[in-house]
Amino acid sequence: MTRRIIFHMPLPIEESPNSASGIRPRMMVNAFKELGYEVYLITGYVKERKAQFNELIKNVKNGLKYDFMYSESSTQPTALTERNHLPIAPHLENRIFKYCKKKNIKIGLFYRDIHWVFPFYGEFLPKWQEVSAIYFYKKDLKLYERHIDILYLPSIEMKKYLPNSEAFRIEELPPGHNLKKEIDKPLVEIEKVKLLYVGGLGAKYKLHKLFEGIEDNESIVCIISTRKENWELVKNEYSLGGNVKLVHKSGKDLEPLYSSSNVSLLFVEPVEYWDFAVPFKLFEYIEKGLPMIVSEGTLVSKIIAENNFGWVIPYNADALRELISHLEKNPDEIIEKTKIIREGAMNFTWKARAEKVIKDLS
Repeated sequence: MTRRIIFHMPLPIEESPNSASGIRPRMMVNAFKELGYEVYLITGYVKERKAQFNELIKNVKNGLKYDFMYSESSTQPTALTERNHLPIAPHLENRIFKYCKKKNIKIGLFYRDIHWVFPFYGEFLPKWQEVSAIYFYKKDLKLYERHIDILYLPSIEMKKYLPNSEAFRIEELPPGHNLKKEIDKPLVEIEKVKLLYVGGLGAKYKLHKLFEGIEDNESIVCIISTRKENWELVKNEYSLGGNVKLVHKSGKDLEPLYSSSNVSLLFVEPVEYWDFAVPFKLFEYIEKGLPMIVSEGTLVSKIIAENNFGWVIPYNADALRELISHLEKNPDEIIEKTKIIREGAMNFTWKARAEKVIKDLS
């Protein structure tokens, strides 16, 4: 018997995504298919979603059964996801969700981020755009409150920032990775500590103590890969030493960086956002078998400590200097942590995330 689900998202699913928001839906679709499901898509812009929704109605009338609908939200308000960001069909998702509920098709929705409730949200937006976006974010939550069976969050810790969170059944569904089997390539001797940071820079991603902690240490190498536009906004805050290489890579272009590094970094200032943030790159580091140096006081630090996937230290330059000095004298510790992260990586796959959704909603 064919098992079918509906996969909904108010944006197209990218064929070769580079960003976290693009990679996740593609990986979840692939994971559901890997688990034996036929996946019916209601994705794309308004025109595509309307046509797909009408086709879904025909399918149901013709006797096709769907086990559940899984939806991925956008980082933008749903009504503003058109290319021109105009709300040309503000009630379309209400029609889709209402129909599924009427047909007893359970709905689980992954709510990607809650950045709009923080003061930094409007940092680079005109005021009218900020006010408009927040209005539509609130409308999204009202829609979910009426129709969603389970609201998935990247972490349970995010729940306390969610307006009216008590109205929802909330489950945790963090990102994953796409590793199919445990890494079995030989571990090599550590001749030099080679650090790698992949991610953003800005109000949520402050790396000042990282730069300060590695400056003047020419015995190590540190690669920082971030978007060029991110760097242009903050470059006056940082000083690049001779041991720091700044690059602007993404997607497959990151592979050589992962291969040439032996320690990864999420050594960020633990601002409030990091109380619940679970960055996509955490799981990419796990997939690549790279142990991590992370800052205390973050949700990431709890995950790393619980799994022994790296080193948790205070966010200050002296603590970083001391740890790097220790690792230079004890390189076998990096090898040992690499073994541990390789052995534990299969607990964090996209397939495991999809299996949870199936168990919750079937």
